[in-house]
Amino acid sequence: FLLVLDDVWNENPEEWDKLRNSLLGVGGARGSKIFVTTRKQEVTDAMQCSDPYLVKKLTEEDSWELFKQRAFLNGGVLETEAFVALGKRMVGRCGGLPLAIKTLGSLLYSKKSEEDWLKIQNSEIWKSKGVLSSLRLSYDNLPYSSLKRCFAYCSIMPKDHYIYKDKLIQIWMALGFLPGDGTVLMEDTGNEYFDILLGNSLLQDVEKDKYGYITNCKMHDLVHDLALEVSSNYSITANPSHDVNKGSKATYVRLEGFKDVKRSMFKLRFDTVQALYLSLIHI
Repeated sequence: FLLVLDDVWNENPEEWDKLRNSLLGVGGARGSKIFVTTRKQEVTDAMQCSDPYLVKKLTEEDSWELFKQRAFLNGGVLETEAFVALGKRMVGRCGGLPLAIKTLGSLLYSKKSEEDWLKIQNSEIWKSKGVLSSLRLSYDNLPYSSLKRCFAYCSIMPKDHYIYKDKLIQIWMALGFLPGDGTVLMEDTGNEYFDILLGNSLLQDVEKDKYGYITNCKMHDLVHDLALEVSSNYSITANPSHDVNKGSKATYVRLEGFKDVKRSMFKLRFDTVQALYLSLIHI
């Protein structure tokens, strides 16, 4: 057999021993392999990997090619000397990280003047280190404050969770995030917002039905970290080892890892809660 496990975070050796013994129990033939991707060295140590392969960051040349595919697509700005110079300076700040480069390219695709590109280049956000600086630029440049609230809401969902488009738009509507003036349906505004987030690489991995309509997508883990950051004042996750304190004024609450939920488990100001997401353990 060939078993592929993508984006693994579990670093408990006992759990990996259980999985290995289970696979041996079903009669895995000689030559069977487990292919794992992870961002943590501790995971490879726990699995006792025989020959881990460390994926390198993109070279300067590959980084620029990836950026060009996003920023200079049909409908974007022309690949002039001025825009190339500005783009290369910003791509260099992305540190060879594909997600940061793709997000930056998607953002600049919608900017049509050198002034707009200079504004992005000179943003104070670049002074913060790490990939989140590039992602934060895309968030800060979202065209509507209501769209930023729609993005921040996604922090309540677990990482690597399927996001169903129609359901998400309905939740945005129920929470009053989508403006309406009687001339435009809120559903249409929700579809527009979804497309903007997708176009800015803040959503990804879309799946479509047989008619070509997007049914669901996912949010990259690092983008989810950004959503948590921008919603930190009003979003919180409670688990059995971290009860929500009485003084919390969170408006988005996720309950995670509970076998059962009883009100006595946590003291929460329900008068401030607008959305409650339950993720229970089934036994």
